[in-house]
Amino acid sequence: MKNILVSAFLAAYAFVLYTSCASQQPVTGGAKDTIPPTLLESYPINKSLNFKDQKITLVFDEFIKEDQIKTKLIITPDDQNKFDVLIKKTSLTLEFENPFADSTTYTLNFNSTISDITENNDAENIILAFSTTTYIDSLSIAGSIIDLLTHEPIKEATVALYQANDTTDIFNKRPLYFTKTAEDGTYSIENLKNGNYRLYAFQDKNKNNLCEPNDEPHGFIADTLALTYNIDSLTIPITRNDVRPLAQLTSRTSGIYFESRYNKPLKDFSVQILDSLKLPNWTIEANLTPDGRGIVFYPVSNPKKDSLQIAITSIDSTYNQTIDTTYLKFTSSKRSIPPFTFTTIPTKDEQILEKTTFTLSFTKPVAKNYIADSMRVSIDTLVQHPVKIDTIIWNNHKTKVTINTQIDKKIVANEKLRYQQLTDSLQSDTSSLDFKRYSRIKKLLDKVEDNYTRVKLPKGTFFSVDGDTSYTENIPLKFINSEERGIVRGTISTDYTNYTLQLVTNKYKVVSSQPGTSTFEFKNIPPGDYTFRILVDDNNDGVWSTGNSLKRIEPESVYIYPEFFNVRENWTLENVEINF
Repeated sequence: MKNILVSAFLAAYAFVLYTSCASQQPVTGGAKDTIPPTLLESYPINKSLNFKDQKITLVFDEFIKEDQIKTKLIITPDDQNKFDVLIKKTSLTLEFENPFADSTTYTLNFNSTISDITENNDAENIILAFSTTTYIDSLSIAGSIIDLLTHEPIKEATVALYQANDTTDIFNKRPLYFTKTAEDGTYSIENLKNGNYRLYAFQDKNKNNLCEPNDEPHGFIADTLALTYNIDSLTIPITRNDVRPLAQLTSRTSGIYFESRYNKPLKDFSVQILDSLKLPNWTIEANLTPDGRGIVFYPVSNPKKDSLQIAITSIDSTYNQTIDTTYLKFTSSKRSIPPFTFTTIPTKDEQILEKTTFTLSFTKPVAKNYIADSMRVSIDTLVQHPVKIDTIIWNNHKTKVTINTQIDKKIVANEKLRYQQLTDSLQSDTSSLDFKRYSRIKKLLDKVEDNYTRVKLPKGTFFSVDGDTSYTENIPLKFINSEERGIVRGTISTDYTNYTLQLVTNKYKVVSSQPGTSTFEFKNIPPGDYTFRILVDDNNDGVWSTGNSLKRIEPESVYIYPEFFNVRENWTLENVEINF
């Protein structure tokens, strides 16, 4: 019996000892571990020469684990050599499928791929370089990546290096050398061989080492880099800029309409009728679709059983252009037509200046028989002023109208005074119909705020090319109280001749802008923190451009004022000096 008890005790002790050795659990209690794993040794050692193996091993001072190492490990040059990962306690081994290329210096940047198993502390600055020949390439390129329109640093951006004679780019081929920017937007690509290179940067949202120009901000250095010595302080501004070639995708009937679709949003378009013999029988009315990727043609009074050959010239935001020939044709359809609606700027209850521009954007082209004199600036239903026709400006496609109008800010106060005087003049005859009418209007006016007005657009003011009419719209607005706003004044010193000065918030939203001159003044600025942004028209063509990487055209210059300043109510900030 005694031997049985001893055997049972020894078996239980052996089981506890085995499980405690086999299962590595985090230590509980005591101070939290904040110390990252330390690299003790590596195979090969850093800066090794003539390395011919296909296996790389790192050994640390504590138990480790890996995190997405197959996607986050940066290996340059990138030759798509796949590898397996093996972790054994304190060591990590990478076994590559293929030998490394001859006469090449490789750099492995492990980033945040290795951490301890207890508190997930990332191993820091683990970079391993080795050469498959008798020397290590030692040149480098360094700098920073910033947002083009804010100059704020971009973290985790991909900085990509291509050989100059490589005709591909970041949209079609993974880079030869690449790295990621740090938290402060800085980067460094090391262990480069001398040669000529092209440098790009982009935000790789889908982590495929290719830039998607329609969604991922990008930038580049236009000049070829002749790398014979270390280059530092290369700043690349990046911005979203869809430089893909513009292409028509489809062109066909859609309900009672005809629609051409494109691979990206359009900035503008024009249509030319190619069959001049049919010209008298056709009227071309067209509009961009809400997403901007299509052009809708409207039947108007065009023949249903005939077709018309047309040429469509389309332009995108980067001024890529395409000319496509198609046959325009309309058919009958039971599909209901979309409603005729519009949006306005300013919107309801927005504050305005006495001299104000109203913009109406329509979902369909407006027919020529719109009723201009039905558009009115009114005070409730009491005082109404028609919009003058010479203040109305339409765009080419009759889908947007701009109304430049001057509204008397004192109009409410003046009307109150006028009816007060009228009622006072009839105090001796309070039973008269005029006194009663004037008194009623005065009481109604007394309920209206002095800084209040509205734009009135009755039903039937606008008719679309489909024959449907706009709905009634009353847009209440308030005049800005200048005592609740501030003023900013200053001077500009520069050698540039063409530029636009923008006043922007601390979120870089444009509040006001004006053409560049030696002096400036911004009035009626809401209290808050602001700075200046200047868009420089470097080539003096009258348009500031974000460039085109496919055409090797860099963005035009952007200057950001180096500090923010505060604007207060009923206060003027003067003598601001801008030098660039």
